Amino acid sequence: MAKWVGRRMPRREDAELLTGRGRFVGDLNRPGMLHAAFLRSPYPHARIGAIDAEAALALPGVHAVLTGTDLPDDLGAQPNTHLFGERETPYYALARDRVRYAGEPVAVVVAESPYLAEDGRDEIVVDWDPQPSIGDAELALANDAPLVWGDRDWPDNVCGTFEKEIGDVDRAFAEADVVVTERYRIQRQFACSLEGRGVLAEWDENVGELTIWTSSQIVHIARDLLASVLGLPENRIRVLVPRIGGGFGAKFHFYPEETAIALAARATGRPVRWVEDRLESFVSTVHARQQSIEISMAARRDGTIIGVKGDVVGDMGAAMHTVGYGPLWLTSVMLTNVYEIPNARVRARAVVTNKTPLGSYRGWGQPQANFFVERTVDRLARELAMDRAELRFRNFIPPE
Repeated sequence: MAKWVGRRMPRREDAELLTGRGRFVGDLNRPGMLHAAFLRSPYPHARIGAIDAEAALALPGVHAVLTGTDLPDDLGAQPNTHLFGERETPYYALARDRVRYAGEPVAVVVAESPYLAEDGRDEIVVDWDPQPSIGDAELALANDAPLVWGDRDWPDNVCGTFEKEIGDVDRAFAEADVVVTERYRIQRQFACSLEGRGVLAEWDENVGELTIWTSSQIVHIARDLLASVLGLPENRIRVLVPRIGGGFGAKFHFYPEETAIALAARATGRPVRWVEDRLESFVSTVHARQQSIEISMAARRDGTIIGVKGDVVGDMGAAMHTVGYGPLWLTSVMLTNVYEIPNARVRARAVVTNKTPLGSYRGWGQPQANFFVERTVDRLARELAMDRAELRFRNFIPPE
């Protein structure tokens, strides 16, 4: 590989993109293609009563309106990776009887153009029954906090807890010359890619096969998850991914819209395309990184770090999305970071709130851990009156 180091290499993709020949989901067309628009919850938490779609269906050019009651009885919940005793948070392509975050899809309108689909969406009348909601993970831990999943008899808002310890943490802190403790918070972030998400689905009823074009980073996983949700053999589903205008981890997820558009194509017998607009993307594409921590670090006077412990709270939003609370777990197991710290203890709690579900974004939990640990090492250096670089060199994991 040495011969490639320092050499300029031509980028294969540039010519296609610079000349406008790159094809994204928004550029795709199929014969007879229809367009979709989603009606989304305006409330962070509400029960859904009757949904009246008659006026929408009466509009010229509107072909179908699907709601939660139109979903197949055997349709599976949106899948996710279950970690360490994680509680179930089942949600579907379209909300059936309750919404738990503003932006959750409730109905999909299929029409001759995106504009007609949006006009139809505006004609749908929903009988909303707003419920108490909670928008802060630390407040959601209080005994009297509104329960996001109270209808499933949850006693609290903790979806999952991960605890791990190495060495003898209590002894390390008791014998330490210096102990520093800090609290940090990392705000919610969003992978605002230039291209929003998009899906185009087409059924071949003659052979019972589904073809789906999707702006996704997980082409093979998307096929497997679609098969499990729709109850189809994997060899009956073909997933194609055209150019992606940015993903950053947010498109490493399987979304309700992918299932809903597939169902809309089957219901109408025609290809159906949906392209997310920017306002939708802020509430319907996964958010990321929101965590808080209380972290303590123990050291000897010579700068040797002998212990670390942390209590991490992750705001997971309303439900566990495709990767579960994986990013929070990764943050928790990285609290020793690049340092040889023999004693460590962590508790990580995944807390649900009435916000857009949390997911992947550039680093998948590692940036949070880096921030927490390195800020604390800086604080320890000040406490020891030691150069920050020297403190780090003294504690790096040695080559051997």
